[in-house]
Amino acid sequence: MGPAQLLTKEVITLSPPTAFRLAVLGVLLAAGVGSALLLTPAAQSHPADCILPGVCVTTAVPPLPPLPSVPTATTGTPTETQPATPAPTPPTPPSTASPPPPSPTETGTAPEAGDRAPQAKFQVRLVSAVVSGRGARRTLVVTATSSRRANATLSFRARPRAVRAALRFVDGKNVRRIRLPRATRSGRYLLSLSVRDADGTVRTLRRNVSVRR
Repeated sequence: MGPAQLLTKEVITLSPPTAFRLAVLGVLLAAGVGSALLLTPAAQSHPADCILPGVCVTTAVPPLPPLPSVPTATTGTPTETQPATPAPTPPTPPSTASPPPPSPTETGTAPEAGDRAPQAKFQVRLVSAVVSGRGARRTLVVTATSSRRANATLSFRARPRAVRAALRFVDGKNVRRIRLPRATRSGRYLLSLSVRDADGTVRTLRRNVSVRR
C-alpha cells in the first residue's frame, strides 16, 4: 500500500493546538535546533507534550559546562627559603690551665682600709765598725743599713769596762758615733748589735773591732 492510498483511506483531523505544535516543530527543525528535541514514547512523557497520538516531544536540555575552578586563598604564611646550614665546627678541647685569680676590680670588691699588703722581710746589715782618733778622743763609728725603722742596742766588750748604747735606726743608711772611755785599753774587742723592728723581729749582728792607743 503506497502513501497515496494511506492518505485517501484515512484522514487525520488535527485540533488547532496540535496543528500549532506541529508547525512549531517544523520551524524548529528547519532552524537546526532539532537536536534539542527528542521524540519519546507517550508512556514516558506528559500528555500535554504529545502532538499526535503516541508521539510526544521532549526538549533535551544540554548539560551546562563545568564552572572554572577558583583558587582558594590560603590563610597560612608563605614559606620562606631557609638559609643553608653551615657545617658544624669540631669542638675545641677544654684548656687544662687554671685561670688566673681575679683582681679586686674584676670581682667588684676593693681592699678594705684595714687590710695591709704583706711587708717585705726585715733586713739589717752592719756595713762597718771602726775606732777613729787617739787617747781620750777615740770614737767608735758604726755604719749599718736597715729596711725599716728600728731600735738597736750596742754592746762593745772593751777593757777594763764594756761600752753599751741605745740607738735608733731609720729606713736606709745609719751612721752612729759612740765616745770610748779614756781608760779603754788597746786591743781587739767584740761588737754586738741587736736590732728590733716595730713588729718585734730581732736581728743580731757581731764583729771584732781593733782599738788603738
